[in-house]
Amino acid sequence: RNKLSGGATFLSIAVALLCLMATVKAYSHNGFIRTANSLMARSIRQRQNVPFRAGAHLCRRRNLKGPAYNRQQFTFVQHRRWFSRTVVYGSDIEEIPDTGEENDVFFQEDENGNPLEEMIPGSNPGFHVVSQMKTPDTEFDVDRIKELAGDKDYDRLSLTAQNISVPFALMLLDAKVYPSRSRARKACRNAAIMIHRGPLTIDENTGEERFDPSKWQQALVGDRVYPGDVLARTSMDTGTYPDLNDEKPSFENDLSFQEDENDNPLETMIPGSNPGFYVVSQMKTPDIEFDVDRIKELVGDEDYDRLSLTEQNISVPVALMLLDSEEYPSRSRARKACRKANIMIHRGPLKIDETTGEELFDPSKCERALVGDRVYPGDVLAKQTRMGTGKYPILNHKKPPFDLPVVYEDDYFAIVNKPAGIPVYAHKQGGHGVMTVRAGLPFAVKPPRPGIFSTMRRPQPVHRLDKPTSGLLLIAKTKPAMVNLSHQFRDRKVRKTYTAIVNGIPDEPAATSISSSEAYSMNVDVDPEDEGQWQLIDEPLDEKSAVTIWRPLQYVKSLKANQNYCTVVELKPKTGRYHQLRRHMALVAERPLVGDKTYDGGGDAMQLRERGLMLCSNRVVFEHPYYNSEMGRKEFANLSDEAKSKMKVVQQAPDGTVLVQATIPLPQKFITFMEREQYRFEQLQDQDP
Repeated sequence: RNKLSGGATFLSIAVALLCLMATVKAYSHNGFIRTANSLMARSIRQRQNVPFRAGAHLCRRRNLKGPAYNRQQFTFVQHRRWFSRTVVYGSDIEEIPDTGEENDVFFQEDENGNPLEEMIPGSNPGFHVVSQMKTPDTEFDVDRIKELAGDKDYDRLSLTAQNISVPFALMLLDAKVYPSRSRARKACRNAAIMIHRGPLTIDENTGEERFDPSKWQQALVGDRVYPGDVLARTSMDTGTYPDLNDEKPSFENDLSFQEDENDNPLETMIPGSNPGFYVVSQMKTPDIEFDVDRIKELVGDEDYDRLSLTEQNISVPVALMLLDSEEYPSRSRARKACRKANIMIHRGPLKIDETTGEELFDPSKCERALVGDRVYPGDVLAKQTRMGTGKYPILNHKKPPFDLPVVYEDDYFAIVNKPAGIPVYAHKQGGHGVMTVRAGLPFAVKPPRPGIFSTMRRPQPVHRLDKPTSGLLLIAKTKPAMVNLSHQFRDRKVRKTYTAIVNGIPDEPAATSISSSEAYSMNVDVDPEDEGQWQLIDEPLDEKSAVTIWRPLQYVKSLKANQNYCTVVELKPKTGRYHQLRRHMALVAERPLVGDKTYDGGGDAMQLRERGLMLCSNRVVFEHPYYNSEMGRKEFANLSDEAKSKMKVVQQAPDGTVLVQATIPLPQKFITFMEREQYRFEQLQDQDP
């Protein structure tokens, strides 16, 4: 009987184990699909690719389901312990908007500038060791551990001088990178930490310590670290993304964007340290010593001593300020250039070509300049920037199903006609997918010609229009154009004109009436010699100044409108507050825009919503972002009369300023709406209840 009872117990345990294994397998598979889809949705909402974290290995899944994955393609799958959570990166992901990071330089180097080929590979594919942290040989500093953990956690976690947990070891060895336990635990969960048990082996030939990844183990949060162990931090920065076979624009045969004889082709330029970057200027340091008095004048005596600056040794930011004070007037500007990988250091003087006698600049002998690097007499600093290649990078989404007409474009910026109902950017919580102006720009505008300085990887909108608003939208193709146009908006130099249809006949009080010359003095796009009158709305919005100038253009009869009339008005905002035109006309003039679901008040006004918001940005005037610069003025002066005549929207003012004046006709829905309302009023007035 005892034997039978023991056998039944053993059989029950075996059945329970089999059931548990089946549950684990089902959960692992279903959780894989479910987690993959949830992460993909979260990735789309955040407008960024699914992050590579945790220990990664390449595997093949044949039972993947869902539109975002292809069953026959390899997929990166990353596990955090058993089946607890899975992070998936699909190699054929569709409809993930690009991040558009302007400062993305595709680094192929680690913090010290070592290429990946010379770096120590990590325990997972694609990971490389970027730093090592050696523990003390005998024991840990107990006082320091108690200071980090506190007496209560020191006893609770059983920490001793010979045995501590991985998070506290990270905080103890590198407090700058891991200032808190949460940061250290996160690094462990992301498979960014490995443990080498015991000291490293010594190479018999070179006498150097050897770091063997095969003898490592991934550091978990609960693992313990002992004196003599070595911790390593790994990273997965390879600087590339998977190639996606999607549609992309092609403008190679467009003659208007080809190089001419005066352009600098990329073949003749010195390539930089990062793909797509080229050297645009060089700065030579003195051969013997730096000017100490000038350095102290730039940084002050206190920082001169604090930064250990001497006549033979200065930091990179100070060297940039010393060699080119116009471009780098402050240390913050110089440090920013270093962080953007725009500065390289050539150690020692340049070599002389024996045949031509010219100095040769070899990028392969340069290193990326970091903020903390030092510069010595005889070194050469070089500035590198991204140059136009005549094409955009591979896109990870298909062409959106809407047209984006281009009103004007050149190598520096473009003006597009935004259709109503299409947002400029995707909402921060997602939901628009590729149905945004930003996603459609690479398929609409041409890339800058090869050799154009400081190009952006993809064109970017300079400002925004509301989703239901149509009209002119400014697009930047280069970083200087983006900065210039943004400053013009900030300084209110961009003069915009809107046309709208309002519900009813707005009042025109004499107290708020101004002449055209007065309106022109307020820096709006008005002809000062026009004898017409304008209405001024100077009403703060959200406790900020808001000024709008408007006048009626046409009255249209309508059965459904207030007073049986709709009015076409011309609006010229001086400021750009949130929904300024819509709020001013609805709340101040008490005549909301037709189709404005937010401010029309509902009721009978809802009958006029079927055609959408009747608001269009149909004219814009601003200064050209390039042709008004020193180099741009020379280039514009050298243009032939025929070339200038082709640029219809670009004109030179009497004072020499190159202005851009773009105008578009009203959308067809405006004309259709007015004709329909007029016809209904004339034909159906007697039948209206």
